[in-house]
Amino acid sequence: MTKPQTSLFDSPVRLVLLAVLLAQILSFQKVVDVWRSGMFHDTDDAMRLVQVRDWMAGQGWFDLTVRRMDPPAGVFLHWSRVLDVPIAALIGAFSMAFERETAERLARLVFPALAHAGFFFAMMGLGRRLLGETSAAVTVLLALFTTATTYQFLPGRLDHHGAQIILLLMMTSATLDAVRDNCARAGLRAGALAALSLAISVENLPFLLTMAAIFGLGWVLLGERMRDALAAFGWSLPVATGVALLLTVGPERYGYLEIDSLSTTLLLATIVGGAACLALAIASPFLHTAPARVAAALGACAAMAGIAVLAVPALLTEPKRVLDAYGLVDPFVREAWLSQVSEALPIWKMVISDPADFLPIALPMVAGLMGLALAAHQDAGRRHSWLVMTIFGFAGVAAACWQVRAATSAAPLLVFGGAWAVLRVAEISRDASGKSKPLWPLATALPFMTIFWAHVTSLKVLAPPRAVAANNPLASLAPDACYETASLRALNKLPSSVLMNQIDHAGYILAETPHSVIASAYHRNNHGNLIGLKTFLSPPEKAHARAKQSGARYVVICQPSNELDSYAQRAPQSLAAMLSRGETPDWLKPVDIGASSYRAYEIR
Repeated sequence: MTKPQTSLFDSPVRLVLLAVLLAQILSFQKVVDVWRSGMFHDTDDAMRLVQVRDWMAGQGWFDLTVRRMDPPAGVFLHWSRVLDVPIAALIGAFSMAFERETAERLARLVFPALAHAGFFFAMMGLGRRLLGETSAAVTVLLALFTTATTYQFLPGRLDHHGAQIILLLMMTSATLDAVRDNCARAGLRAGALAALSLAISVENLPFLLTMAAIFGLGWVLLGERMRDALAAFGWSLPVATGVALLLTVGPERYGYLEIDSLSTTLLLATIVGGAACLALAIASPFLHTAPARVAAALGACAAMAGIAVLAVPALLTEPKRVLDAYGLVDPFVREAWLSQVSEALPIWKMVISDPADFLPIALPMVAGLMGLALAAHQDAGRRHSWLVMTIFGFAGVAAACWQVRAATSAAPLLVFGGAWAVLRVAEISRDASGKSKPLWPLATALPFMTIFWAHVTSLKVLAPPRAVAANNPLASLAPDACYETASLRALNKLPSSVLMNQIDHAGYILAETPHSVIASAYHRNNHGNLIGLKTFLSPPEKAHARAKQSGARYVVICQPSNELDSYAQRAPQSLAAMLSRGETPDWLKPVDIGASSYRAYEIR
């Protein structure tokens, strides 16, 4: 008896290992950069490592203050310790065999690879619910070329986005189970996953609200068939959120009115929302028609709104300040810095300003949303599931139209519109003998891939070269030179000090040097950012007084940076413009730090 042949794609584990290996090969240069020089993908990865180091050095579990940021008070970050645990565990394990720096670099390679594997498993699990057991290969292939892979699971990535994407996929799976099967366990799972997501960051808040709305809408449409799942979700969300708050937030912060991180504010919101879900579930046997359930749901929404206004009256008078996570950012800092941060801008604005970079992100999302809607229309057997996916996909696109950072979270959900289209075309293209024409499905897959649109839009008009001052050789360097480890570590030739720095480089400086920084790319650093921006944007005479008052000993700039350019364009007579031209005011004394993209000046 011959042994049945098995395919590589028959085993989910083998398929995921292959996908992770291919992802590492496609981003091999990033692997090399992390391993050889310790280079960071972005400022959040550097800051996460700083936070892990501080914790491993003895800083308290609840104490998230970065004391080398805007000293002496420091800045309390809006993150938590949840992801610090696995990163610290990897560093500790590798430290038993390697020196600390090598252990950190190994952890920075292994952590995102493990997260990437979790991402592919979550994608396959969701794919099985929507498309059946044969969908794994198509789902993984499209996931491999989505923006989630190309941005959030890169080698060296320590930020929380990857974990939040995995949790979002798991929350979506739980919601599908709840709607399809009225599964109480699915409701419990959805609430617990949402609480864990909030404990990490509020990145998924738009999707959490969407999930809650789907539970409510499902109950309106299905009635008793959704009762158990709604009730389970109604009590698990606030209970799990309360546990998460106790485990990740110190008691001294329970009184803070915060919406940019897990707080008492968000706990109270989940309690009110959960109570509304429980009330609707309890009333379900008495509400036999959809119009009756609509009226009850609208009444519950009105009650929640009334409670919110009573608890926070400013919701009526200043809703933007209360609901905006950046509401407390100084207007000057918001206008001069935050409004220029690309990830906080709407995706349509980024497409208009930089189509070659952002059309490859936007177009697969549009194609995916169309695929989800078409699947909901044509797949009668799984219509409820596809409607749920379409709602989640639309919420993701809407969130990206608010802030482009949501695009990488929405993209994996929209992949399933493409996966359905590919499998449907493969089915249609089969001839009478059952053989499929492989080029048809492959051609169908292309519009759902970022890499395809990146090649289509690769021909673009290059920006004209910027003027280079004759006495300023550093001006010819690329902005990426500012993030090279060797350039940053040249600052270690200075005695440990407080630096007046550019915002974009703070996380890297903290990770690679013992220095403290005034400004940083974090909205909670309102005080330091205001000082730093006003110093660089002031005329040299006023800048001198501001620099002295800040407590900084040195002014440090990376001349090739786009940030310095933007300061100079905004204020042509400013300190930033003067330094950008290679000129030095008499109150700054140049300090030789050797070969580096950075220049350092001691404040007289």
